[in-house]
Amino acid sequence: MKAHKAKLAYPLGGAVIIALAAFNLLLLQQNQALEKDVSRFSGVFRSYRLSSSSSPLLTAGSQPLCFTFVDPESGEPYQPRLTLVVFFSVHDCANCLEEASLWEQLQTEYAPKGLKVLGMVCSDDHLETERFADAEGLSFPIVHVDSAYMKNRLGSARTPFKVLLDSTLTVLYLNGPNSELADQLRFKEVIEKWCELSL
Repeated sequence: MKAHKAKLAYPLGGAVIIALAAFNLLLLQQNQALEKDVSRFSGVFRSYRLSSSSSPLLTAGSQPLCFTFVDPESGEPYQPRLTLVVFFSVHDCANCLEEASLWEQLQTEYAPKGLKVLGMVCSDDHLETERFADAEGLSFPIVHVDSAYMKNRLGSARTPFKVLLDSTLTVLYLNGPNSELADQLRFKEVIEKWCELSL
């Protein structure tokens, strides 16, 4: 049992220790500001759009999404230049979860340049998520949070739901479930473009 717990603690403590800081409020951009950022790349990608009623992430100033990243060696906090937060559940559609290999590819290729990929799942799915992460070879940290936190942050949005944040944790790009390979590859291409421009 202790070996099992140590195995769980190692991936979370190895590369990045994440502490959710509920007392810091961060204003998120309005849907209009998000569309402005996305429109800069209008010729490069087709964005996935949601109405502000479908996710509190698109409601300016009302829903904090705060993280503190700590260097595991120095213990000092730092700010990644880009953060990709992936809200998902092992109960999402099987085709949508095939995108997990692309999340891992982004982590492998761009983490050394400054991209941090972070998975967020409900704590109810803890054991199933561990099995899924092992089977998919996911190396990025996965944080287990209370289901109320997920509901408050995502509202009625379906998962997997991806949020790209800049160094100030301002939303740059949102993308919902992709059941088709072409859409999954398009999502990866968008993140790669942001990485090329920002890292």
